Amino acid sequence: MSMRSAGSWFAAFFLAGAVFAMPALAQAQTPPAVGSETPLSGGPLGETVGPAEAADFIIRRPSAVHPYYFARVVDVLWARGDRRQAAFWYYLFQSRSRAWAETEPKLNDLRGALNDSMGPAINSWAASDLDAWQEIGARAISYEKKIPLYAGRPEGLSASQWTEAVSEWRKKYQDGFISVFPKTVEERRQYAAKRRQRGLYVGPLLEPGKPLPDDWR
Repeated sequence: MSMRSAGSWFAAFFLAGAVFAMPALAQAQTPPAVGSETPLSGGPLGETVGPAEAADFIIRRPSAVHPYYFARVVDVLWARGDRRQAAFWYYLFQSRSRAWAETEPKLNDLRGALNDSMGPAINSWAASDLDAWQEIGARAISYEKKIPLYAGRPEGLSASQWTEAVSEWRKKYQDGFISVFPKTVEERRQYAAKRRQRGLYVGPLLEPGKPLPDDWR
């Protein structure tokens, strides 16, 4: 499964470098990727460590980096074949980045570019199994609420205003995620039928890779 647009991914990360900085330990460099087989591939973030090390750092200390860099974890996990974990971090990224995008206008396009690069492949894959898809997203949403926030906040917002904004957009993201799923047996049947009509697979997640760790919930 290939990413939707390498250009939008590269543009996103070049823009990211102009917007905010990562701790040196979490920076990474990935060679420009080309071709249809590129899996959600990334662009350069720095030259300190490799992408795998950067992703491992972010997984261990997610609050140490701006949440837009959770996309680095998605990229690495997907490339490893750990698709379930990559989807988890994608929905974690979506939830935590929402407040930033809504309160910092310059970050709207960046979030959109990252979503365009990662979302189609991940959502299409996860949507084959509604129960598994919903579980992954629900665990990501729950986990996001538990990990500490990144130390920074958008310009012009006080600490209390930022806390309020985070709470507001967390709930809106959660409500929006839940709303996309069929609610009745008949709706689920129709969903599966439409997916098959488009030639898409319906059934247990294909090649999900490693399970989600117990503490990712």
